[in-house]
Amino acid sequence: MRIRLVSSSLVGMLLTTAALAAGAQQDTTKLRKQTTTAVSSAGEVSLTRYNAPAGDTAITRLQNFLAQYPQSALRPRAMFQLAELLVRRADEQFAQTQRAGNASDTSSAHPDYRDAISKYEDLIANYPTFERRDAVAYTLGTLYAQQQRYADAIRVFETIASDSSAFKGEALFRLGDAYLIYAEAQLRGGGGSKAQALTYVNALRTRAYGDASGNITDAELTLPFILDERGRELLWEGHRRTDLIRFGQFTGGTYIWAWKGGTAAGGSTAAHLDLYPLPANELVANPNLRQNTGY
Repeated sequence: MRIRLVSSSLVGMLLTTAALAAGAQQDTTKLRKQTTTAVSSAGEVSLTRYNAPAGDTAITRLQNFLAQYPQSALRPRAMFQLAELLVRRADEQFAQTQRAGNASDTSSAHPDYRDAISKYEDLIANYPTFERRDAVAYTLGTLYAQQQRYADAIRVFETIASDSSAFKGEALFRLGDAYLIYAEAQLRGGGGSKAQALTYVNALRTRAYGDASGNITDAELTLPFILDERGRELLWEGHRRTDLIRFGQFTGGTYIWAWKGGTAAGGSTAAHLDLYPLPANELVANPNLRQNTGY
């Protein structure tokens, strides 16, 4: 009994130490200027939030704890903390690539969340009664979507959307987005099944209409339909500009809306407006950057 008590105390101490290290890396970011850079080809920005020394220390200690105490009751909490840190580390590594300003490097268009995904998957598979399982599932779904694993994202979001989780509302929004991304990818030749894509889109419309009266046919499932449906489903979510750019409709004169180009009836705009200008202070701070054409 005495040995078990000592082991329990040691386990708690190790986990607490790792948690403190993780907390330290979070707290120190409050003292740092949060720098935003806009370098990636997708027009994304990254916010620096990871203090590498403290965060790396916490990751190492949590990994050592998991290896040393495979039967500990604290194991799921440690896995959860480790996965969260791995997400933040991936974000910081991605931000470092952006700050380097190498426009020719297209190998890192998104953060690499594979390590974090692996931990979240292990946590869900091996600890089905973990008290924060729904939070784990929701995060896992968003990471799947970031890595363009849309079928996996759909599978996870459907699970959350069908239960009483506090994340149900968010999961419904993300599920709708994942359904439409799957359908768009399939129509663009990215694989998958058109029959499955139609099933996903009609599931979305059945939810919206309350019945099957809004369902569409196979012939109606086209890229222009997807663009319009994203405008309806994701209204207020800030996707529209990016969607229109991806479909080649944001600039030019093919797709017109009121006040496009600064006129009440709408008009054509120059193609360089598909990209924002890089801020002057970023250009001064990073000589590797070059201003976007047209600005």
